[in-house]
Amino acid sequence: MIHSKTKNQSIKVTVIHSHIGGKSFWKDLNKNWKKYGETKIKLSVKFIKKEITLKELQKQNPDIIVCSDTAGSPSSFSASEVIALETFLKNSGCKHLLGTYALFQHLEQRTNGYDNRKICHLFGINPSMKFGTINLEQSISYCPINPGKSILWNNIELPYVSDGYCHSQVPFSLSWFNDEGKFIGGKDVTVLARNEQGTAVIVYYSTKTYSAVYISTMPEFNTLQTKVDSQFIYNFFVYTSSKKATYKTGVISIPTTALSIYPRACFKEKEIKKSYHKK
Repeated sequence: MIHSKTKNQSIKVTVIHSHIGGKSFWKDLNKNWKKYGETKIKLSVKFIKKEITLKELQKQNPDIIVCSDTAGSPSSFSASEVIALETFLKNSGCKHLLGTYALFQHLEQRTNGYDNRKICHLFGINPSMKFGTINLEQSISYCPINPGKSILWNNIELPYVSDGYCHSQVPFSLSWFNDEGKFIGGKDVTVLARNEQGTAVIVYYSTKTYSAVYISTMPEFNTLQTKVDSQFIYNFFVYTSSKKATYKTGVISIPTTALSIYPRACFKEKEIKKSYHKK
């Protein structure tokens, strides 16, 4: 897709059907965005608590729509809301979507689970898959697949060690990758980063009219004692809204048993620095 934002333009963000645990994070980022980069960005973070309609989305006209741990919040998208969201993304042009953690499905400790797989296709994820959640280690280490000079990793020490909620949404196979290291969640997405075990991923999906990023963990569920997650989400806003952020869609897979030189070194470095990042 073609991006249209320039450095001096503002970026409007709307948060919909999201977990209350991220509210402080969004408010803090809204207030203190200047701490995370030179790009002049103003975040207009608004929460839509009622039913989402095309009219309301057009009224707010956000550049980025955030769906934070929707099924875990817990809430579900109605069929009409999915249509409204998809119509807005496809007809408005240069819009972006961010989803996190238990966005697609959440069954934990509930007789009636919350199923949002009807929006999987908006992220390039296979809607026929079944999902659960798992507990991860105290800190989640994301190693970029191909970091280069991407603004997504500006001011972040790699591997990116998230201090957010230490759980991840996973397919029922308990990994986002098969034994050959191929991403199993969808054929038209790019894996931007993953943890060593393949249980946490950050993936990118792009169409002619909008782009979407899905983070299988919840960086916004954060104590705000460290700022690495705020920095990453800020970078994401810049990444998706910059012309230079265009990323060719296509699956990049790395076998679990044969990680490329960079990720292997990345994870090894994580072990050395683990005590530094520990809460």
